Formats: sequence, structure tokens, C-alpha cells
Amino acid sequence: MAYPGMSLTMTGFPNATLVSDCWKSHFKSGAWQHQICLAHLLRELNYFDDQYKSPWAKKCKKLLVSAIKIKTQMESGDYLNHHPPRSSVESDMDLLLTEDIDAKHKEVVTFKK
Repeated sequence: MAYPGMSLTMTGFPNATLVSDCWKSHFKSGAWQHQICLAHLLRELNYFDDQYKSPWAKKCKKLLVSAIKIKTQMESGDYLNHHPPRSSVESDMDLLLTEDIDAKHKEVVTFKK
């Protein structure tokens, strides 16, 4: 199915963001951007919190939930202009990605990458 502004070509969807569940072939599909489904990311973070009691996973989950809430409150014009709540989440994510994770929690380290 094609959507306005999207065209399927032999190389995939050059103007689309492909949202996937980490199935390997999805990452090979031609697309402008790739994004992992937020529900899948949150599920993994819940696992890391349960399995490792990972403070990093707990913070990341909280940040993603905040981002989802902000997105539900945004209007189309908010994407084109400076939006303080969105900017705050982006800054917090940048900081979170600089935090160290316990090296023995290899799955969490891989998730962060």
C-alpha cells in the first residue's frame, strides 16, 4: 500500500521510515530511515529491568514513555518549530546515551548501541 509522498521502487521505500520489530530482513529493506517499534523497545527494557535491575533501562523506559506522551500532545506545526518538551526529551536521551552500563549486562549494552 502506498501513502502520499511514498513510492515503492525496486529499492524499497526511499521516502519512508520503516518501523519494525528487529526482524533481520527489515533492516535490509530499502527505506529512508529505520525505527524499531516502541512497544518492542519497551518490552526489552522491562525485561532488562526485571532481569538485571538495570537503572539505565529504567531511565530509558521512563524517557520513552515521556516521549510518547509528548507526541500525543503535539500538533503538526510543532514538528516544524522549536518545541520545548520535545527538546527536553531529546537532551535527556543524549545524556542517557553517554551513561555507562555495567559491562556484565551485555544485552543492555547491545540495546544501547
